[in-house]
Amino acid sequence: MNTKIKKPFRLQWGGHEYLVIETMGALLRFQAYTGRDILTMATDPSLADVAIYLWAAAASSEKLYPVPEGATPISSLTPQDFADLLPPQVLLDWQQYNAQGQQTDVKKKK
Repeated sequence: MNTKIKKPFRLQWGGHEYLVIETMGALLRFQAYTGRDILTMATDPSLADVAIYLWAAAASSEKLYPVPEGATPISSLTPQDFADLLPPQVLLDWQQYNAQGQQTDVKKKK
């Protein structure tokens, strides 16, 4: 059994740095908000879905990593409020972070 946890994604948002990882809670939060399973992103990704998933992961990660002092908890925001302060480059960085994890998993299986 592999118990390694991927290093957290470092999200720069609202003048603070948040540590974010993918969790089962993030998958459930995405599904509760969108009504769709996260696997739909594999076949039909949109930037809106990427932003919502990052919001879900950041909100869920607050249970593992403390919210930076003086920062707004992501879990207290709607995806829209979160996205209002989200530079587009962060979405690209988040996608790359997730793709690296998938490539690592594939290499380990071979």
